[in-house]
Amino acid sequence: MNLPVEFAAAVQRHGVHFKVQGLLGESHRVPSLGPDAQVLSAVFELYCQPLIVDIADLHGLRIADAPRSVYPRFTLLKNEADRAKIAIDITTPFRRPEITFPLGPYTSFSRNGKQDLLYPLDHYAEHWVIGFVCNRDDDVEWFIQERFKPPSLPPPGLEQGEATLPAPTRR
Repeated sequence: MNLPVEFAAAVQRHGVHFKVQGLLGESHRVPSLGPDAQVLSAVFELYCQPLIVDIADLHGLRIADAPRSVYPRFTLLKNEADRAKIAIDITTPFRRPEITFPLGPYTSFSRNGKQDLLYPLDHYAEHWVIGFVCNRDDDVEWFIQERFKPPSLPPPGLEQGEATLPAPTRR
């Protein structure tokens, strides 16, 4: 599956614009979500879920959701025995001179191959990350790239549990 093409088509079909300024409350005020990447990531997961379901439906697949602490956040699969599952994770960094994004639950499973996994690692044929890069002016750029298994140790200067991958260049 060419997930970047499929996702872009789903975004267009659904008319989604990834611009988030806050949540509308009962008093019709829109408090800012602030700079918390975990909060923003949860919001973008809500945006992505119907798009991913749409992609799954077009390909005769179903979607399995996982808690945020389990890798991957979404799995596309034919059935439980399917050994060609597609892993999809969501990440939300802020624009900085050098953008990196945290690996989150991916870090723990990459070290031992089973901790915090929705399905066994060898059941996945593809691993994708959908990233939303937030600028401080509420502008959001998104990208999709394949996620590669990082080395068993984090790069020099990073503590255990802080592993990151570089974000792709701007489209």
